[in-house]
Amino acid sequence: MNEIYKQWNDFQNQRYPEGFGGEEIDGIDLTELDSSIAGCVSTFISSGEKLDPERIKILKNCVSDLEKVIQKIRKEGKSYFSNLHKLGNLVLIQVSNGS
Repeated sequence: MNEIYKQWNDFQNQRYPEGFGGEEIDGIDLTELDSSIAGCVSTFISSGEKLDPERIKILKNCVSDLEKVIQKIRKEGKSYFSNLHKLGNLVLIQVSNGS
């Protein structure tokens, strides 16, 4: 769990990469992925490390979508979105271990 808190803290200190607002890759909106994953992680932390089934489904879909396009993201945003992907995966692992 400490890894999730550390990653979340580090992630919150990152700025959304310039030039990626409204960016879509293969029909996948990166801004939407960012806000959805970050929202699920924030809820997970604030709710005592729990997620409801709907948010788990949203998080799984968003992490999967990000995985599909992460190699196509321009280098300026690669680190940011890689960290977002890692964070989403860490929460999914914790949720599946906790159930």
